[in-house]
Amino acid sequence: MATITPTKVYRRHNCARGHRMWNAFARCVWPRAVWVNGEGPWASVAYCGGTTVMLFTTLVNATDAKGSIDAYGCGGRCGGRHEVVRLEREIDEEAAFQRARRYLEPLGREVGR
Repeated sequence: MATITPTKVYRRHNCARGHRMWNAFARCVWPRAVWVNGEGPWASVAYCGGTTVMLFTTLVNATDAKGSIDAYGCGGRCGGRHEVVRLEREIDEEAAFQRARRYLEPLGREVGR
């Protein structure tokens, strides 16, 4: 088992949607990822060559995955740039509405509740 270290927390993503699935949220956080696999709020991310993201339901599983790619590499272009990230979706509906409004109104689109 790999050592569990403090992780980054990503709450912001690149759109006004309220993603219900972790996989969709991760695709929005890392829009240029080569692939996003799995489901869950914990991500093992490799930034070597192209960004790849593996999602897990527990910190332990994400940390174990990162430990494996740290030990064995993530591919031919591995530069050792790997991290574990905690994803947090916005729960406050009013904050989500205000964020959507700020995003969509300049585009001339109405925001409904």
